[in-house]
Amino acid sequence: MIDSWASAMAERAEGVVSDAFDSGERRDAVTAGLAALGQPEGLREDDHARGMSVLADFRAARARRTRVRTVAVVVCSMAAAVALTWLVAPQLRARGFEVDQGEFLVQQARVASGSQVAAGEWLEPNAARACVRVATRRVCGEPGARLRVLDDQTIELGRGRVSADGTLRVVTPIGVLDAGEGGLDLALDDDGQWLTIDGANVTLTQDGKATDLSAGARVTHLAVVTERFAAATPAQAAPRVEPQPAAPAVSAAPALEAAVAPQEVPTKARPGRVTPAVVLSAGDLLAAARELAGGGKLAAAAAAYQKLLDAYPSSGESRAALVSLGRVQADLGRHAAALSAFTRYLGGGAGPLAEEAHMGRIEALDALGRTADRDRAIAGLEAAHPRSVYLTKARALKAVAP
Repeated sequence: MIDSWASAMAERAEGVVSDAFDSGERRDAVTAGLAALGQPEGLREDDHARGMSVLADFRAARARRTRVRTVAVVVCSMAAAVALTWLVAPQLRARGFEVDQGEFLVQQARVASGSQVAAGEWLEPNAARACVRVATRRVCGEPGARLRVLDDQTIELGRGRVSADGTLRVVTPIGVLDAGEGGLDLALDDDGQWLTIDGANVTLTQDGKATDLSAGARVTHLAVVTERFAAATPAQAAPRVEPQPAAPAVSAAPALEAAVAPQEVPTKARPGRVTPAVVLSAGDLLAAARELAGGGKLAAAAAAYQKLLDAYPSSGESRAALVSLGRVQADLGRHAAALSAFTRYLGGGAGPLAEEAHMGRIEALDALGRTADRDRAIAGLEAAHPRSVYLTKARALKAVAP
């Protein structure tokens, strides 16, 4: 439009100038021509149509650019969603695991077959064998077991017996076990000190060292024969593993039983030489006491536990031994001594065996006929552990009281 207007103005100016030149009025012609250039062209009938056409072309171009940007944003969003799903899906799948047999107790709530349990929740089979599906494998716990699923490849075992029908990693207080395609079947004692392998071969990792274990092996992280004895007993190069049913080559239990748990056990001396005595560690004493208790020698076991408490009063082994000592004393009918051991454990603050200590104290008070103190102890268990598995048993003692 502007070009046509300019062309028209130029023609008009040229005409005016030509006319002026013919008449000889050169200066006036130039002035007239310049004045004509400043005059706008009149409106044409198609000006509006041409303007609307230009505006429509502009709008169409802008719409095309908007659609391109929209498509680009949608494609980028979809790609980001796919990437996020790929990265996060394994974690989301690991948060829930299906119970496929029996019933678990989760914080005193019953979780039946077909329900989901969250990762990290402690599970306890309710009265019978119960199983949970962990990815493609089935993990089962026997009554008395305590376990939790950490992710789709790992569980943690607090106590009791578990089995699995495929590859699995099991975290225990003793070490980390890795099972192959043959699965596993193992048991951890209530105090978390002894681990028994009953199924297929597994690999145990302790302090960065891997050991292959076969069915029948019995392992502890506080072994009867510690590494300090390895030089004196070369045949026991791997003292952490105690195979069964063969008896251990070296054990502190007989010496403890025979001499009321002496703190030192002399090694075998060579002729003409004096061999210094080997001082038993807290772990050795604890393992020996457990061995005596497991063999039914309760009086000797009680003496061994007491020796540990006297020799290493501030050790972690002594703290755990208090609950074991209380149980042994209760089995011997020494309820006052059992009460003292359980009370002493609870006096040391919260601990992993606090619920067991509370229940042991309640039973000792009941056996001693101290019903008022027993009821206060039950109330203490309810306050400290409102979801404890021992509450039903404790309340039953109160219900049958005369």
